Amino acid sequence: MSEQNNPFNPFANFDLGKFDLGQFDISKMMGNLQVPGFDVNALMATQRKNLEALNAANKKAVESIQAIAKRQAEIL
Repeated sequence: MSEQNNPFNPFANFDLGKFDLGQFDISKMMGNLQVPGFDVNALMATQRKNLEALNAANKKAVESIQAIAKRQAEIL
């Protein structure tokens, strides 16, 4: 069965071409959301810090893998 004709897949005919993703800004969209006791800027700052920490951890992991590969090449 073709994905285009699948009645069980509600996203089969979904066309991303209709949306201008270049203009999509989650901070603007969430900035207009008014929920008492919810600070969008604090949430964005926290997530930015989380991504920076994840990036630093990944960098260390890659450096460690490179050191292991270099050491294995020396042993070989």
